[in-house]
Amino acid sequence: MTRIVLIRHGQTAWNEGAGERLRGRAEIELDEEGARQAQATAATVARWEVAAVYSSPLKRAVRTASILAEPLGLEAKPMEGLIDIDYGKWQGLSLPEAAADDNELYQLWLKSPHLVTFPGGENLGQVRRRMVGIVEKL
Repeated sequence: MTRIVLIRHGQTAWNEGAGERLRGRAEIELDEEGARQAQATAATVARWEVAAVYSSPLKRAVRTASILAEPLGLEAKPMEGLIDIDYGKWQGLSLPEAAADDNELYQLWLKSPHLVTFPGGENLGQVRRRMVGIVEKL
């Protein structure tokens, strides 16, 4: 039986504290803590039987996947379909900035995220269909 394990990328400057922003498809590198997180996870993953390591094509995901794959003697394989959600014009905004842009949509997102299509972006249904398509290919 095939088992698929999902591992989130390590921390970036847009993940923590005052710098937290809607990352989406922005090309942001791992910060030092993110690289340490990936190394710690790699130590655990190295004990597993792993046939392949796939990632989003975004830099933060590829670097995380490469750190995980190296001790296994594997190469990370970026797949376009694994890319993060497209936040459209909200990409790069802080949460207060997104609320200021369209508070009604922001409040709906907090209460019922599955009902929101981001302006110029996508919705969770589109993300789900994309991800299911990738899983079916694997």
